Amino acid sequence: MYAATIAGVGARLVRVEVHRGRGLPRLTIVGLAGGAVRESVERIQAACAAIDLPLRPRRTTVNLAPADVRKQGAGLDLPIALGLLAADGRFPADALADTLCMGELSLDARVRAVAGVLPALLQARRAGLRRALVPAANGAEAAAVRDIEAAVVEHLEQAVVALLLLAVHDRVDEAGPEQGIADIVHVEEGVDVRPAIDPLPEDVAKYFAVCEEKLGMVPHVLQA
Repeated sequence: MYAATIAGVGARLVRVEVHRGRGLPRLTIVGLAGGAVRESVERIQAACAAIDLPLRPRRTTVNLAPADVRKQGAGLDLPIALGLLAADGRFPADALADTLCMGELSLDARVRAVAGVLPALLQARRAGLRRALVPAANGAEAAAVRDIEAAVVEHLEQAVVALLLLAVHDRVDEAGPEQGIADIVHVEEGVDVRPAIDPLPEDVAKYFAVCEEKLGMVPHVLQA
């Protein structure tokens, strides 16, 4: 999974790597993280708890590569949070492949606008990334970039459900209707996402039915 940091008038892609290991519970962010990035630990822990997916207490290292580039801004909140949730098994980690994520998290798990979405998407397109998750407030910038499929989210809950559904879509026969991350669900406040975090069942059609029943899916397409 990729994030981005502002570099002058442009953006630099950042690869987010998460390692969960044994030892005393501790969350460490390495890779020349600036003050706002280091403070993201508190925002991320509160946001994950707010959607009833608290981070499991383990020794955790988050690496922001390349390590010799300073990472600034709160836009790394969302990608780090999603990386940690994937490491906890909340959704398949391969759903994050070739995906750029940007967004600041509030303590109640809402996704706030960040600077630099347009240059970050342009850089992601040049790097060959296929998908992006960005704050809804930055939707106009995302819509201006062609050849990368972008979806907007207002809440961490939405991002988790979108990635769960994407993991299922990727298992559907290629001959079926093409689906992608832009076919994101809109999760109403108060909807419980816990039924969706179990391991994906073998019966994909049944899983879709459960999503429709439990998550109240409404297509929210930003660009095809």
